[in-house]
Amino acid sequence: AVLDALIDIVTQQDLRPEEISEIRIGTNPILAAIPHYPTATTGLNARYSLRYSSAVALIDRSAGLAQFTDARVQKEDVQELLNRIHVYPAPQFQNTTDPRKQTFAILDVHCTDGRIFHIETGYAKGFPQNALTYNELVSKFNECADFGNYNRNKADQIRDLIENLDDGSPISALAESLGARK
Repeated sequence: AVLDALIDIVTQQDLRPEEISEIRIGTNPILAAIPHYPTATTGLNARYSLRYSSAVALIDRSAGLAQFTDARVQKEDVQELLNRIHVYPAPQFQNTTDPRKQTFAILDVHCTDGRIFHIETGYAKGFPQNALTYNELVSKFNECADFGNYNRNKADQIRDLIENLDDGSPISALAESLGARK
């Protein structure tokens, strides 16, 4: 929910990283207490850093697989922006015990020109209450296939097999297709 909200606000307002003086992210105390990497130096620990994820989402306007490679994590732009992002346990979520609501957050994006954007997030994209559309699912699938170096025809064949599993297509055909990338 945080990343989607950040991507939305920077896209809608056409904000650039240099226009951001600070981002404050208030989360569920349980989420805030989970050990996060305060700084990220590898793609692996970047996946567990809300600060890194937020920084790269703001800069790239995306939070896909390409944003979590070692090379991307180590670039100066995202490392510099990390210092302007602060995560804290928000008191309004103190009594939130519903695990589905643990993605709820409050974001305050402070701009260098004095503007402040206040955003309250709800269910994260992909939750049943905020389900992905078919086109969003296809887009995510294509991004993963591209990242995995599957050519477009092969990726389309795999997607067709997945979409038709309920129709009795043998799982072996899918397993075979996943093994060959060309």
